[in-house]
Amino acid sequence: MNLIWNFPSTEYNLVPDEVQVWLAEFGELSEKLHEFKQILSPDERERANRYRQQRDHVRFIVARGVLRIILASYLGLSPPELEFNYSERGKPKLKKNVTEIEFNVSHSEDKALFAIALNRQVGIDIELIRPMEVLQLAKRFFRESEYLFLSALEGREKVRAFFQLWTAKEAYLKATGEGLAGLETVEISLSELESMQKLVVQGKGCSWMLQSLDLGNNYCAAIAVEGEEYKIKCWQFLS
Repeated sequence: MNLIWNFPSTEYNLVPDEVQVWLAEFGELSEKLHEFKQILSPDERERANRYRQQRDHVRFIVARGVLRIILASYLGLSPPELEFNYSERGKPKLKKNVTEIEFNVSHSEDKALFAIALNRQVGIDIELIRPMEVLQLAKRFFRESEYLFLSALEGREKVRAFFQLWTAKEAYLKATGEGLAGLETVEISLSELESMQKLVVQGKGCSWMLQSLDLGNNYCAAIAVEGEEYKIKCWQFLS
């Protein structure tokens, strides 16, 4: 899906048939690290301090700070007022959620994506495309049909296709809260993914829509949304 990133208006509104995707880039936002850190909860600051690499420390603070600002804007609250619960696998949810907002976050290298929806589960994933032994990973985590599909490709086309499939699976599993343990239970056709067909998940009765998001040649991203009737609106987060 080709994305058109709009600048946010002064009002943040959600409607049931709409999923809003936000893009944030860490570059300039990292210069406001202190400001983002001030709006985090004590447990979030503690978690940030557990990162050994400074880069990861900074990105966690910025990503969580941006998430708080976005969610607070929808809810009419101040960012520090937000409280989160966490599932057994660590998926965050708003503790007090009378508006039924659902959200998901992913970041890779210098970009972060935030998916926001009403009354429907949503998951999002982004990955920087980088050299990897993709067939070894596909053999371990993917279904046989997906492995055979990747085996027939060459070079960068194979690597990009791997990340397209990986982000699609991850987006779905993040939406359901299953985590990486469920990777091989999800079977995806790349042609269906690119044409936004219904995601077929073995053993699952729910209807899910899965869609690739175009972020340029160096990234792959995908979004998974519960239900079928929705449209995507894209926003660029400004510092």
